[in-house]
Amino acid sequence: MNKQNGDSPDVICDASIYQFPKKINEPRTGPFWEDLAEINPEAVIFDGPGPADLFDNCIIGIGSRIGGPENPVLVYDEDKMVETLFDAGWDYDDAIEYLYYNTFGAYLGEGTPMILKSRYESPFEMSRLNLE
Repeated sequence: MNKQNGDSPDVICDASIYQFPKKINEPRTGPFWEDLAEINPEAVIFDGPGPADLFDNCIIGIGSRIGGPENPVLVYDEDKMVETLFDAGWDYDDAIEYLYYNTFGAYLGEGTPMILKSRYESPFEMSRLNLE
């Protein structure tokens, strides 16, 4: 649920909307996006609850699954996604709940992004724990 205005987003993760470069309301331009469109035009892009590019700063690269190097996908940093929602005014627990329910658990076909969970505690998580 979108905690900023109390409404649920109209669409959470619909592959037909998030494929690059078709049907993206906000243009994503530059060499990274051009390379992605060339190597996997079916790659799914996670749009945020709010601006379409909310989670673009959470992309840490492009990765391949075992048996599927011909279809690389976006790789997102889990901690950065949580931090992005927190910085947008979300409560930490609500951000975690939203992401686990609507993003991390979504399977949208072979173009579904990978989520990287750091082996180490993130500086954001450590600072949050020190505040409580």
